[in-house]
Amino acid sequence: MIGFALRILANAAAIYFASHFIGGFTFSGNFGILAGIGLALAIFQLVIYPVLKIVAFPLVFLSFGLFGLILNMAVLLAISRVLPQLAIGGVIPLLGGALFVTIASTIAKLGI
Repeated sequence: MIGFALRILANAAAIYFASHFIGGFTFSGNFGILAGIGLALAIFQLVIYPVLKIVAFPLVFLSFGLFGLILNMAVLLAISRVLPQLAIGGVIPLLGGALFVTIASTIAKLGI
């Protein structure tokens, strides 16, 4: 349970920092919405992501695991379409935001 809370917090922090350091990646909501985005990302990473990794194993293998970054990009794009508080203005900001989320989730998974 603490690991799941750590993932939510890490994902929310990744969105927050990405919105401050990446031009074109903006978050304009409050802490509750930020926590909701962190929760959505954590659920994706714990439930859907392992299934997609198994299904897309050849792509994960050929890309040396970078396909996970593409999956995070897809989830961030979907969340930005649903929540108007998260605006992503192009592929480069989307890639940067997904990189922040990928690094944060990896650190949270390791428990650092």
